[in-house]
Amino acid sequence: MASRKRADCVLPLQDAWTESVKEWKQLFPEQPQPFLTCTHRSDEEQEILYMMNKNRKDDDGDGKIDESDEWRSNARPGQSKHNKFPSEALDVAFKKADGKLDWSEKLFAGFAILMKKRGIHWGGDWKKTKDTPHFEV
Repeated sequence: MASRKRADCVLPLQDAWTESVKEWKQLFPEQPQPFLTCTHRSDEEQEILYMMNKNRKDDDGDGKIDESDEWRSNARPGQSKHNKFPSEALDVAFKKADGKLDWSEKLFAGFAILMKKRGIHWGGDWKKTKDTPHFEV
């Protein structure tokens, strides 16, 4: 299973994560809160995610494929910044007070503002395939 440990990331990413989460909590205490879903992952885990992307499906029956349907990756093993150690990437999600996940584009975009001002790149800015949960150095 992929790591969710902040300590498994390069220091600039650890610092940006810590500072951004602190600022998010101060600015939006009643909103869903960010948490780490993935930092480092092995090449074997990357291969599974890559293959899952090739066979994606609509798991929640809403007629579209989205981040909540499956983990996915367009990167082959060794191509993802998650495969480096320490990791140069992390993925996030947002948790509501009731424990349910919220995959709202607005949440990711808001959190991206905080991470980007600390020098971190956001997958939501990618031109070809957007990856809104993804942040990297």
